[in-house]
Amino acid sequence: MSRGVHVVAADGVLFAGIVEDGVLTDLIAERIDEMPRPGDIYLGRIDRQIRDTGSAYVDLGLERPAYLRVAGEGARSEIIVQVARAERDDKSVEVTRDIALPGTLLVFRPFGAGIAVSRRLDPDMAARWRPEPPGGWIVRQAAVGATDDDVAAEASRLAQRWRRIAQVADGGAAPKLLHRAPDVAGRLILDSADIDEIRVGDRDRRNALRTWLKTVAPSLVDAVRGDPLDLAEEAPALLQAEFPLSKGGSIVIEPTRALTAIDVNAGGAADFFQVNREAARAIARQLRLRNIGGIVVVDFISMNRRDSRSALVDAFRSALDGDPAHIRMSRGMSGLGLIELARERRGLGLAEVMGGQ
Repeated sequence: MSRGVHVVAADGVLFAGIVEDGVLTDLIAERIDEMPRPGDIYLGRIDRQIRDTGSAYVDLGLERPAYLRVAGEGARSEIIVQVARAERDDKSVEVTRDIALPGTLLVFRPFGAGIAVSRRLDPDMAARWRPEPPGGWIVRQAAVGATDDDVAAEASRLAQRWRRIAQVADGGAAPKLLHRAPDVAGRLILDSADIDEIRVGDRDRRNALRTWLKTVAPSLVDAVRGDPLDLAEEAPALLQAEFPLSKGGSIVIEPTRALTAIDVNAGGAADFFQVNREAARAIARQLRLRNIGGIVVVDFISMNRRDSRSALVDAFRSALDGDPAHIRMSRGMSGLGLIELARERRGLGLAEVMGGQ
């Protein structure tokens, strides 16, 4: 099976997607001039603390201060923070003190402790590696087939990257950008295991990506080439509210400020279970292609039989299982045919990015 990251820039938007055997399975996008982007690290200055909640607003040198949900007791006026969520709608940038530097095999948390493993891996795998220096480490899914030397080499690169960031922080005054995080193409490469090619549209971006990979994932440098799938051409179709199903029904996707509502319509089909089951697979794919995050409520076609409802919940959970974003799903279907889930936000959704053009 061929699995690659494809990267295309068009009209001020950078698109990055996963293509498996010619089929687009994931798509994320961001404005090329987006500032800040998730993962950026700043030396900020506490602008205002909210005593009752333990949160604070932090001056990053942007138009308005960022929101820090947990400032911690005795927080200094100058503080190192990382962008957790980009600005969206009327919500400020959200930052965290839990700094995380991702590689392809590991994630380094310089202010953390211990070793954890990806939720898809055997917890006992943590005993295999003891990266140095001290700090918190997360073993990613891609580390399963890696050698101990590969893991140790990446741990060394991540620790060295943090030392450089800390040196910049020591030599400046807040507010100050300490580290610019990878764009959506870089983030998708780091988050994707078993990539055999990276296809990038323009030569300058290919060269820049090769330079970045030399310090982040040297084994992938030779995988960079041209001739990507035209993701910019694929994207507009994903903004349509209604998506047809082969069984005769359809799904309607309606984003709101608070959540995303998805309605499954029978469209005259007699077999509601078959339509619902196909809709479950289609919804799981659309969540990834549209990069929908936050609360999602799905209104499936109502079915009277309990075993049919249970089978549908299982089918939906199975369809969501391969999603790289963390998903929490309700245990079952409500009496009204609703299933609720919360999908991890991974930058702005496609509709938010395209709507900002």
